[in-house]
Amino acid sequence: MRRALTKCLFKKDFGLDVDIPENTLCPPIPNRYFDCSTVYCYNNDGYLLSECQLDDGTVRGIDIIKDPNYWKEPNLWHIDIDPNSIESAQNNIEKNSLQSRIKIFHNTNSSCILPLDELENQGYISQDSQITFSMCNPPFFKSIEEIQTGMDAKLDEPSAVCTGTHSEMITDGGEVAFVTRMVQESILWKHKIIWFTTMIGKRDTLAKVRQEMAVNNIDNYTVTEFNQGHTKRWGFAWSFGDKRVADNTDDLTTAKKLRQVQAPKIQFSTQLPADVTKSKTEMQGMLNDLDAAIISLNGNQIAGSMYSNTWSRKARRQKAQNVKIETTKAETEALFDFKLTFDRIDDEKTKVTATWTKGKDRSIFESFWNHIKKRIEQVFGIVHGDKFGQASSGK
Repeated sequence: MRRALTKCLFKKDFGLDVDIPENTLCPPIPNRYFDCSTVYCYNNDGYLLSECQLDDGTVRGIDIIKDPNYWKEPNLWHIDIDPNSIESAQNNIEKNSLQSRIKIFHNTNSSCILPLDELENQGYISQDSQITFSMCNPPFFKSIEEIQTGMDAKLDEPSAVCTGTHSEMITDGGEVAFVTRMVQESILWKHKIIWFTTMIGKRDTLAKVRQEMAVNNIDNYTVTEFNQGHTKRWGFAWSFGDKRVADNTDDLTTAKKLRQVQAPKIQFSTQLPADVTKSKTEMQGMLNDLDAAIISLNGNQIAGSMYSNTWSRKARRQKAQNVKIETTKAETEALFDFKLTFDRIDDEKTKVTATWTKGKDRSIFESFWNHIKKRIEQVFGIVHGDKFGQASSGK
């Protein structure tokens, strides 16, 4: 029943004619759709792939052990270890005339999750190719017994019969070991792939993957929860680049649970006792005083870059004495990029949110935010601890 429904939905909603073998997993489309969607959009304001497009404007990705039918526009390399899955995927690609967009690679080395060296050796990609993203739906279990234990623990009868090949469902060490290996392999390819992403099937895995991030000094990552029906899954993405993705979980309960496994936050906010126009105008004047490079003024947002630390006491003294502030980096390289968003609370209140969008040094962005927050609150006469929570009546 589910296969027939999935096949119909693929045709109706995506214009794809697909066949799904009877002995393989057939997960509901919504979870897989959101899995793919999060690669495109980790927050409401920016698309991950459009931000990470290559210099020639293309988007390239690697899909590991997963149905390739979702990706029609990017150049995608689909990697699998199961010959039958390879054959099925190839048939679906040919049936939908996607040969020019999606290539299949049979990975015969099951100990290697990201066989980019073999992709190079066999001419799938060149040595100087850069991959925009990788995505994976790893096996969740380490044994058949673990699968059975999980089914026995459910209070209700399963909503569907569980089908799936051995390679789809079981791996040595289970999900944690698989994703840990992926993280370790990603270090080898950190200059080759911009974003590494994987689905997580067990909540307990999240904390263990976060520990692996800490062990390898990776602080640029994000977690997204997919909550469709009775099934919860999580997307985990990490990068060695300087593009930052904000945690944008709207549901407060979910956000609180995920906070323990999220990377240190890159968004900070305060409330001002003024409307959006007044708040934005005052902030823009302050940024000009700090010699910020304003990239765009779009609606209720200001996007910009800082090329030197102009807010430190030393820098302010030098400016007062008309001394040129020395920069430690080339002027073409910003210390960091930022975005300020001004959201209306009511006619006399505005929430200002600062987001660190690019950079390597978290501490320098935090010092920048602390400086502008203190200054803008002083402009509006805010006194901490009264009716604004952190702020009070002002101008």
